[in-house]
Amino acid sequence: MNKTYSNSKNLPSQLIIFAVISLVVCLTRFSHELTPLSLPDASLIAFFAGGLLIKKIRYLLFLFVAVFFIDFYAITIHQYAEVRISISYFTHMLTYLIAWLIAKKWLSDRQLEIKRFFKISAAIIVVTYFISYGSYYLLNTTATDTTFFNFMALDLKNFLITNFAYAIILLASIKIIDVMENQKKPKNSLLNN
Repeated sequence: MNKTYSNSKNLPSQLIIFAVISLVVCLTRFSHELTPLSLPDASLIAFFAGGLLIKKIRYLLFLFVAVFFIDFYAITIHQYAEVRISISYFTHMLTYLIAWLIAKKWLSDRQLEIKRFFKISAAIIVVTYFISYGSYYLLNTTATDTTFFNFMALDLKNFLITNFAYAIILLASIKIIDVMENQKKPKNSLLNN
C-alpha cells in the first residue's frame, strides 16, 4: 500500500505538526526579534506544509489569524510605512490560502513523489510571487516609482531561492521522519498514524 500524506488521524500528531509550523512562522515572520539570526520569511512554505500534512481548515484559519496579528503587531510597533493593511495586503494573504489548498488537493492524498512535489511547489512559489508582488504594485501608490517589470524583478531572485530552500527543507524533513518511523514501525509513517 502506498503511503500518502493526508492528515494525521490522531490529534497529538496534528497538534505537534501545527506547533512546528506555527513556530517556523513566528521565528521567520516577526521582525527577527525572536532569533539572533535574520531568517527569511517561511510563511508560504509553512502554509504549503499545513495543506500537505494537516489539511484541516481550522488549522488554516488559526494560522491565518496568527499571521495577521503578527503583521499587525509589526506594522504598529515598527511603524512600517511601506506595509499597510490594505487590499494588496489581503491579496498577499490570499497566496497562503492558495498554497494550503493546492497542497491539500494535489499532494496530500497521493504518495509523496519528489518530482511531483517539486512541480507543484514550484508552481505555487512562482504563481504566488506574481499575485503578491503584482497586487502590491498595482494596488499601492507607493510602488509606482518604477515600472511594473522592474518592480517584479526586484525581489524575484531572493523570493525564489528562499522558498525553494524552504521547500527542500520541508521535503527532507518529511523523508527523514519517514525513515525514522519506518525503522520503529514497518509500513507506518508518523504523518499517517
